[in-house]
Amino acid sequence: MRFLSFFIGVSTLCASLYGVQAHSVSGKKGDEFPKSLKQESADNTVLVERYWARPGKKGQNTAVYMTLKSYVEANALVKASSPLCREVQVHSTFEEVIEGTPVQKMREVEAIDLPKGHDVLLMPGGFHIMLIGLHKDLSSEGSETVPVTLTFKMGQTLDLAVPVRKDKKPCSCCEEAAKKKA
Repeated sequence: MRFLSFFIGVSTLCASLYGVQAHSVSGKKGDEFPKSLKQESADNTVLVERYWARPGKKGQNTAVYMTLKSYVEANALVKASSPLCREVQVHSTFEEVIEGTPVQKMREVEAIDLPKGHDVLLMPGGFHIMLIGLHKDLSSEGSETVPVTLTFKMGQTLDLAVPVRKDKKPCSCCEEAAKKKA
């Protein structure tokens, strides 16, 4: 649990340094991200923004990334689904040393806790949503999107049209936080 608090703190600091700010759900002047990349639950308790998916080939896997924020206590992302793949899992990435060589591995998690008022980043090398067994190619050319439904512990669901984009490299402090997670 101590690592999770550290990871969230570093992620929030990283987001601030990287020019990513938390926004109110009011949509007032100062919101820097397009409305299409920012969505809130019907009851205004969860905000999802800056979401994107990596391109992928039919039959293979790819990942979805985003920033989540809960405005209530004791919430968590517990499930994701998409009709464009065989299975969807919520994952974390960790590092394991095999014969003296660090290897990045992934594992499914039951939930990603969303501490009230904190940005929780789903990013390369950290938490992410894994789309397993794609039913079709996903291309970053044009304006292709992936339908993804998120389900939260408190019962909220959000339907997203996640744009497919080429890999985005996270900033160095996000990479360091992901490495320390193992």
